[in-house]
Amino acid sequence: MGKDKKDKKKIEKKEEPAAEPEPEPEPEPEPEPACGNPAVPTNGVASVAIAAVPGSALGAKSRTKLGEGACWDAEAQRLLWIDIVKGKIFEYDPVEKTNTSIDTRQPIGTVVPGPTDGTLVAALIKGAMLVDRATGGILKSLGNPESELPEMRWNDGKADPQGRLWVGSMNTQGEGAEGALWVLDTNGAWRKAVPDVAISNGLVWSKDCSTFWWIDSPTGKCFAFDFDAEFGTICNRRVAIEHFVGGEALNGYPDGCTIDAEDHIWIAGWEGNGVYRYNPADGKLVAKYACPGAAQVTSCAFGGPANDQLFITTASCGLSDEQLLEQPNAGALFVLDLSAEGITGGAHPQNYGGSEA
Repeated sequence: MGKDKKDKKKIEKKEEPAAEPEPEPEPEPEPEPACGNPAVPTNGVASVAIAAVPGSALGAKSRTKLGEGACWDAEAQRLLWIDIVKGKIFEYDPVEKTNTSIDTRQPIGTVVPGPTDGTLVAALIKGAMLVDRATGGILKSLGNPESELPEMRWNDGKADPQGRLWVGSMNTQGEGAEGALWVLDTNGAWRKAVPDVAISNGLVWSKDCSTFWWIDSPTGKCFAFDFDAEFGTICNRRVAIEHFVGGEALNGYPDGCTIDAEDHIWIAGWEGNGVYRYNPADGKLVAKYACPGAAQVTSCAFGGPANDQLFITTASCGLSDEQLLEQPNAGALFVLDLSAEGITGGAHPQNYGGSEA
Protein backbone atom coordinates (compact mmCIF):
# COMPACT_ATOMS: atom_id res chain seq x y z
CA MET A 1 0.00 0.00 0.00
CA GLY A 2 2.87 2.31 0.79
CA LYS A 3 4.35 1.50 -2.61
CA ASP A 4 1.03 2.37 -4.31
CA LYS A 5 0.98 5.74 -2.59
CA LYS A 6 4.56 6.40 -3.67
CA ASP A 7 3.79 5.42 -7.27
CA LYS A 8 0.68 7.60 -7.23
CA LYS A 9 2.76 10.54 -6.08
CA LYS A 10 5.17 9.95 -8.93
CA ILE A 11 2.31 9.84 -11.42
CA GLU A 12 0.76 12.96 -9.98
CA LYS A 13 4.01 14.83 -10.41
CA LYS A 14 4.13 13.91 -14.10
CA GLU A 15 0.64 15.19 -14.87
CA GLU A 16 0.54 18.53 -16.79
CA PRO A 17 -1.94 21.17 -15.67
CA ALA A 18 -4.96 21.45 -17.94
CA ALA A 19 -4.58 24.22 -20.58
CA GLU A 20 -6.91 27.14 -20.22
CA PRO A 21 -9.44 27.44 -23.08
CA GLU A 22 -8.64 29.94 -25.85
CA PRO A 23 -10.72 33.09 -25.46
CA GLU A 24 -13.41 33.43 -28.12
CA PRO A 25 -12.65 36.19 -30.66
CA GLU A 26 -14.62 39.35 -30.20
CA PRO A 27 -17.32 39.82 -32.84
CA GLU A 28 -16.49 42.23 -35.65
CA PRO A 29 -18.24 45.57 -35.12
CA GLU A 30 -21.07 46.23 -37.55
CA PRO A 31 -20.09 48.76 -40.21
CA GLU A 32 -21.55 52.20 -39.82
CA PRO A 33 -24.27 52.99 -42.35
CA ALA A 34 -22.98 54.72 -45.46
CA CYS A 35 -23.78 58.38 -45.96
CA GLY A 36 -26.17 59.39 -48.71
CA ASN A 37 -29.03 57.59 -50.36
CA PRO A 38 -28.94 53.79 -49.80
CA ALA A 39 -30.73 53.31 -53.14
CA VAL A 40 -27.61 54.44 -55.03
CA PRO A 41 -25.51 51.36 -55.88
CA THR A 42 -21.95 51.30 -54.58
CA ASN A 43 -20.82 48.48 -56.85
CA GLY A 44 -17.30 49.64 -57.47
CA VAL A 45 -18.20 52.54 -59.77
CA ALA A 46 -15.30 54.91 -59.28
CA SER A 47 -15.57 57.20 -62.30
CA VAL A 48 -16.01 60.84 -61.43
CA ALA A 49 -16.72 63.70 -63.81
CA ILE A 50 -13.89 66.20 -64.35
CA ALA A 51 -14.48 69.89 -65.03
CA ALA A 52 -13.71 70.51 -68.70
CA VAL A 53 -14.71 74.17 -68.39
CA PRO A 54 -14.28 74.90 -64.66
CA GLY A 55 -16.24 77.25 -62.50
CA SER A 56 -14.61 80.63 -61.90
CA ALA A 57 -13.56 82.65 -58.88
CA LEU A 58 -16.21 83.95 -56.53
CA GLY A 59 -17.91 86.95 -58.10
CA ALA A 60 -16.33 86.49 -61.53
CA LYS A 61 -18.69 87.43 -64.34
CA SER A 62 -17.48 84.51 -66.45
CA ARG A 63 -19.15 81.95 -64.17
CA THR A 64 -22.07 80.24 -65.93
CA LYS A 65 -25.35 81.10 -64.20
CA LEU A 66 -27.58 78.38 -65.60
CA GLY A 67 -25.59 76.00 -67.78
CA GLU A 68 -28.03 73.78 -69.66
CA GLY A 69 -29.03 72.18 -72.95
CA ALA A 70 -26.09 69.83 -73.64
CA CYS A 71 -26.40 68.59 -77.24
CA TRP A 72 -23.74 66.84 -79.33
CA ASP A 73 -23.31 67.99 -82.93
CA ALA A 74 -21.94 64.83 -84.59
CA GLU A 75 -21.15 66.52 -87.89
CA ALA A 76 -19.16 69.37 -86.36
CA GLN A 77 -17.80 67.16 -83.53
CA ARG A 78 -18.65 69.88 -81.04
CA LEU A 79 -20.77 70.05 -77.92
CA LEU A 80 -23.48 72.70 -77.95
CA TRP A 81 -24.59 74.00 -74.55
CA ILE A 82 -26.12 77.20 -73.22
CA ASP A 83 -26.44 79.63 -70.34
CA ILE A 84 -30.19 80.20 -70.08
CA VAL A 85 -29.90 83.38 -68.00
CA LYS A 86 -27.10 85.04 -69.97
CA GLY A 87 -28.47 84.02 -73.36
CA LYS A 88 -25.20 82.49 -74.51
CA ILE A 89 -24.64 79.52 -76.81
CA PHE A 90 -21.35 77.69 -76.25
CA GLU A 91 -19.45 75.31 -78.50
CA TYR A 92 -16.95 73.04 -76.78
CA ASP A 93 -14.28 71.25 -78.83
CA PRO A 94 -13.16 68.20 -76.80
CA VAL A 95 -10.08 67.63 -78.98
CA GLU A 96 -8.71 71.17 -78.86
CA LYS A 97 -10.29 71.74 -75.41
CA THR A 98 -11.62 75.15 -76.45
CA ASN A 99 -14.95 76.71 -75.53
CA THR A 100 -16.29 79.51 -77.71
CA SER A 101 -19.55 81.42 -77.37
CA ILE A 102 -22.06 83.60 -79.17
CA ASP A 103 -24.47 85.98 -77.46
CA THR A 104 -28.16 85.90 -78.40
CA ARG A 105 -28.82 88.84 -76.03
CA GLN A 106 -31.95 87.24 -74.64
CA PRO A 107 -32.88 84.26 -72.42
CA ILE A 108 -32.58 80.92 -74.20
CA GLY A 109 -34.23 77.58 -73.50
CA THR A 110 -32.51 75.10 -75.78
CA VAL A 111 -30.35 74.78 -78.90
CA VAL A 112 -29.89 72.09 -81.56
CA PRO A 113 -27.89 71.97 -84.80
CA GLY A 114 -29.72 73.65 -87.67
CA PRO A 115 -30.80 72.22 -91.03
CA THR A 116 -27.91 73.78 -92.96
CA ASP A 117 -24.23 74.49 -92.36
CA GLY A 118 -23.58 77.48 -90.19
CA THR A 119 -27.02 77.47 -88.54
CA LEU A 120 -28.53 76.56 -85.21
CA VAL A 121 -32.13 76.37 -84.03
CA ALA A 122 -32.67 77.96 -80.63
CA ALA A 123 -35.75 78.46 -78.45
CA LEU A 124 -35.51 82.13 -77.48
CA ILE A 125 -37.80 84.49 -75.61
CA LYS A 126 -39.81 85.23 -78.76
CA GLY A 127 -39.97 81.66 -80.01
CA ALA A 128 -37.92 79.23 -82.06
CA MET A 129 -35.35 80.98 -84.23
CA LEU A 130 -32.88 80.06 -86.93
CA VAL A 131 -29.59 81.47 -85.63
CA ASP A 132 -26.33 82.32 -87.38
CA ARG A 133 -23.78 80.02 -85.79
CA ALA A 134 -20.93 82.49 -86.12
CA THR A 135 -22.55 85.69 -84.87
CA GLY A 136 -25.69 84.72 -82.92
CA GLY A 137 -27.78 86.86 -85.24
CA ILE A 138 -31.40 85.88 -85.94
CA LEU A 139 -31.83 84.61 -89.50
CA LYS A 140 -35.49 83.66 -89.34
CA SER A 141 -38.37 83.16 -86.92
CA LEU A 142 -39.84 79.65 -86.81
CA GLY A 143 -42.86 80.72 -84.77
CA ASN A 144 -44.05 80.88 -81.19
CA PRO A 145 -47.25 79.06 -80.16
CA GLU A 146 -47.23 80.83 -76.77
CA SER A 147 -46.63 84.36 -78.04
CA GLU A 148 -49.62 85.67 -76.04
CA LEU A 149 -48.33 84.28 -72.73
CA PRO A 150 -45.58 86.68 -71.55
CA GLU A 151 -45.28 84.92 -68.19
CA MET A 152 -43.94 81.79 -69.93
CA ARG A 153 -40.49 80.91 -71.24
CA TRP A 154 -38.95 78.01 -73.14
CA ASN A 155 -36.96 75.32 -71.36
CA ASP A 156 -35.33 72.04 -72.40
CA GLY A 157 -35.78 70.62 -75.88
CA LYS A 158 -34.32 68.19 -78.42
CA ALA A 159 -34.75 67.19 -82.04
CA ASP A 160 -36.24 63.73 -82.55
CA PRO A 161 -34.58 61.19 -84.90
CA GLN A 162 -36.85 62.36 -87.74
CA GLY A 163 -35.81 66.02 -87.34
CA ARG A 164 -38.76 67.53 -85.45
CA LEU A 165 -38.03 69.94 -82.59
CA TRP A 166 -39.61 69.05 -79.23
CA VAL A 167 -39.43 71.85 -76.67
CA GLY A 168 -41.17 72.53 -73.38
CA SER A 169 -42.47 75.74 -71.84
CA MET A 170 -42.72 76.77 -68.19
CA ASN A 171 -43.78 79.69 -66.01
CA THR A 172 -40.86 82.07 -65.55
CA GLN A 173 -41.28 81.79 -61.76
CA GLY A 174 -41.61 78.01 -61.86
CA GLU A 175 -45.17 78.21 -60.52
CA GLY A 176 -48.05 75.88 -61.33
CA ALA A 177 -48.52 73.49 -64.24
CA GLU A 178 -49.05 76.17 -66.84
CA GLY A 179 -46.57 74.91 -69.42
CA ALA A 180 -46.71 72.37 -72.22
CA LEU A 181 -44.53 70.16 -74.38
CA TRP A 182 -44.66 71.35 -77.99
CA VAL A 183 -43.55 69.89 -81.31
CA LEU A 184 -42.28 71.94 -84.24
CA ASP A 185 -42.77 69.71 -87.27
CA THR A 186 -40.35 69.70 -90.15
CA ASN A 187 -43.02 71.48 -92.25
CA GLY A 188 -42.98 74.40 -89.80
CA ALA A 189 -46.28 73.61 -88.04
CA TRP A 190 -46.56 73.65 -84.23
CA ARG A 191 -48.70 71.28 -82.15
CA LYS A 192 -49.11 70.57 -78.44
CA ALA A 193 -47.98 67.09 -77.36
CA VAL A 194 -48.44 67.28 -73.55
CA PRO A 195 -50.54 69.93 -71.73
CA ASP A 196 -50.51 71.00 -68.05
CA VAL A 197 -46.76 70.76 -67.51
CA ALA A 198 -44.90 72.31 -64.55
CA ILE A 199 -41.23 72.28 -65.65
CA SER A 200 -40.69 70.39 -68.89
CA ASN A 201 -37.24 68.83 -69.00
CA GLY A 202 -35.19 65.89 -70.33
CA LEU A 203 -36.46 64.01 -73.37
CA VAL A 204 -35.02 61.05 -75.32
CA TRP A 205 -36.04 58.33 -77.79
CA SER A 206 -35.28 54.61 -77.81
CA LYS A 207 -32.90 53.27 -80.45
CA ASP A 208 -35.78 51.54 -82.26
CA CYS A 209 -37.83 54.79 -82.12
CA SER A 210 -40.78 53.02 -80.49
CA THR A 211 -40.58 54.76 -77.09
CA PHE A 212 -40.27 58.37 -76.00
CA TRP A 213 -39.23 59.37 -72.46
CA TRP A 214 -39.80 62.80 -70.92
CA ILE A 215 -39.40 64.47 -67.52
CA ASP A 216 -41.64 66.90 -65.62
CA SER A 217 -39.16 67.89 -62.88
CA PRO A 218 -41.36 68.76 -59.86
CA THR A 219 -43.11 65.38 -60.11
CA GLY A 220 -39.82 63.52 -59.66
CA LYS A 221 -40.86 61.25 -62.54
CA CYS A 222 -39.65 60.27 -65.98
CA PHE A 223 -42.60 59.25 -68.13
CA ALA A 224 -42.65 56.82 -71.05
CA PHE A 225 -44.90 57.08 -74.12
CA ASP A 226 -45.43 54.97 -77.20
CA PHE A 227 -43.90 56.92 -80.09
CA ASP A 228 -45.08 56.91 -83.70
CA ALA A 229 -41.97 57.83 -85.66
CA GLU A 230 -43.83 58.45 -88.91
CA PHE A 231 -46.29 60.99 -87.54
CA GLY A 232 -44.36 62.18 -84.48
CA THR A 233 -47.20 61.46 -82.07
CA ILE A 234 -47.15 59.97 -78.58
CA CYS A 235 -49.68 58.00 -76.51
CA ASN A 236 -50.02 55.56 -73.59
CA ARG A 237 -48.34 57.70 -70.94
CA ARG A 238 -46.96 55.80 -67.93
CA VAL A 239 -44.32 56.27 -65.23
CA ALA A 240 -41.00 54.69 -66.21
CA ILE A 241 -38.68 56.05 -63.50
CA GLU A 242 -39.34 57.34 -59.97
CA HIS A 243 -36.28 59.53 -59.30
CA PHE A 244 -37.53 60.59 -55.88
CA VAL A 245 -36.82 58.13 -53.06
CA GLY A 246 -39.85 57.49 -50.89
CA GLY A 247 -41.41 60.62 -52.31
CA GLU A 248 -38.45 62.80 -51.25
CA ALA A 249 -35.82 64.48 -53.42
CA LEU A 250 -32.86 62.66 -51.85
CA ASN A 251 -31.21 62.47 -55.29
CA GLY A 252 -32.31 65.97 -56.21
CA TYR A 253 -34.89 66.81 -58.85
CA PRO A 254 -34.70 65.10 -62.25
CA ASP A 255 -33.57 67.67 -64.82
CA GLY A 256 -32.16 67.06 -68.30
CA CYS A 257 -31.32 63.58 -69.55
CA THR A 258 -29.69 61.56 -72.32
CA ILE A 259 -29.71 57.94 -73.45
CA ASP A 260 -26.96 55.40 -74.12
CA ALA A 261 -26.63 52.60 -76.65
CA GLU A 262 -28.26 50.15 -74.22
CA ASP A 263 -31.34 52.38 -73.87
CA HIS A 264 -30.37 53.27 -70.31
CA ILE A 265 -31.37 56.80 -69.34
CA TRP A 266 -28.93 59.19 -67.68
CA ILE A 267 -30.67 61.83 -65.55
CA ALA A 268 -29.03 65.01 -64.26
CA GLY A 269 -29.90 65.63 -60.61
CA TRP A 270 -30.68 69.25 -59.76
CA GLU A 271 -29.38 69.49 -56.17
CA GLY A 272 -28.36 65.85 -56.66
CA ASN A 273 -24.60 66.38 -57.15
CA GLY A 274 -24.29 64.17 -60.23
CA VAL A 275 -25.93 62.07 -62.92
CA TYR A 276 -27.96 58.92 -62.36
CA ARG A 277 -28.09 55.98 -64.77
CA TYR A 278 -31.41 54.10 -64.88
CA ASN A 279 -32.76 51.09 -66.71
CA PRO A 280 -36.19 52.30 -67.83
CA ALA A 281 -37.34 48.72 -68.49
CA ASP A 282 -37.69 48.16 -64.73
CA GLY A 283 -37.08 51.69 -63.39
CA LYS A 284 -34.06 50.57 -61.36
CA LEU A 285 -31.13 52.85 -60.58
CA VAL A 286 -27.93 51.34 -61.96
CA ALA A 287 -25.28 53.84 -60.84
CA LYS A 288 -24.52 57.42 -59.85
CA TYR A 289 -21.59 59.44 -61.15
CA ALA A 290 -20.51 62.46 -59.10
CA CYS A 291 -19.76 66.03 -60.21
CA PRO A 292 -17.39 67.34 -57.53
CA GLY A 293 -18.04 70.85 -56.33
CA ALA A 294 -21.36 71.27 -58.14
CA ALA A 295 -24.75 70.33 -56.68
CA GLN A 296 -27.07 71.82 -59.31
CA VAL A 297 -26.57 69.40 -62.21
CA THR A 298 -28.76 70.31 -65.16
CA SER A 299 -28.22 68.30 -68.36
CA CYS A 300 -26.01 65.73 -70.05
CA ALA A 301 -25.16 64.43 -73.52
CA PHE A 302 -22.89 61.79 -75.00
CA GLY A 303 -20.27 62.86 -77.50
CA GLY A 304 -16.60 62.79 -78.45
CA PRO A 305 -14.94 60.96 -81.38
CA ALA A 306 -15.96 57.55 -79.99
CA ASN A 307 -19.24 58.76 -78.44
CA ASP A 308 -18.04 57.55 -75.03
CA GLN A 309 -17.66 60.90 -73.26
CA LEU A 310 -20.56 62.19 -71.20
CA PHE A 311 -20.74 65.99 -71.07
CA ILE A 312 -22.58 67.42 -68.05
CA THR A 313 -23.76 70.99 -67.43
CA THR A 314 -24.28 72.63 -64.04
CA ALA A 315 -25.59 75.89 -62.59
CA SER A 316 -24.52 78.52 -60.05
CA CYS A 317 -27.70 80.62 -59.92
CA GLY A 318 -29.45 81.01 -56.59
CA LEU A 319 -26.36 80.13 -54.53
CA SER A 320 -25.08 82.36 -51.74
CA ASP A 321 -21.44 83.45 -51.55
CA GLU A 322 -20.88 80.80 -48.89
CA GLN A 323 -22.39 78.10 -51.08
CA LEU A 324 -20.32 79.20 -54.07
CA LEU A 325 -17.18 78.80 -51.97
CA GLU A 326 -18.33 75.29 -51.07
CA GLN A 327 -19.15 74.56 -54.72
CA PRO A 328 -16.21 75.91 -56.74
CA ASN A 329 -17.40 74.10 -59.87
CA ALA A 330 -20.99 75.35 -59.80
CA GLY A 331 -21.68 76.45 -63.36
CA ALA A 332 -18.90 74.29 -64.82
CA LEU A 333 -19.07 71.97 -67.82
CA PHE A 334 -17.96 68.48 -66.80
CA VAL A 335 -16.82 65.52 -68.88
CA LEU A 336 -17.09 61.90 -67.72
CA ASP A 337 -14.83 59.45 -69.58
CA LEU A 338 -16.76 56.18 -69.96
CA SER A 339 -14.38 54.49 -72.40
CA ALA A 340 -13.06 52.08 -69.76
CA GLU A 341 -16.61 50.97 -68.96
CA GLY A 342 -17.49 50.41 -72.62
CA ILE A 343 -20.51 52.72 -72.44
CA THR A 344 -21.42 54.76 -75.52
CA GLY A 345 -24.25 57.09 -76.38
CA GLY A 346 -27.22 56.53 -78.64
CA ALA A 347 -26.66 57.08 -82.34
CA HIS A 348 -29.68 59.20 -83.33
CA PRO A 349 -28.91 62.54 -85.06
CA GLN A 350 -29.95 65.63 -83.09
CA ASN A 351 -30.48 68.15 -85.90
CA TYR A 352 -33.65 70.02 -86.64
CA GLY A 353 -34.46 69.04 -90.22
CA GLY A 354 -37.23 71.44 -91.11
CA SER A 355 -37.61 72.15 -94.81
CA GLU A 356 -39.03 75.58 -93.99
CA ALA A 357 -36.03 76.66 -91.91
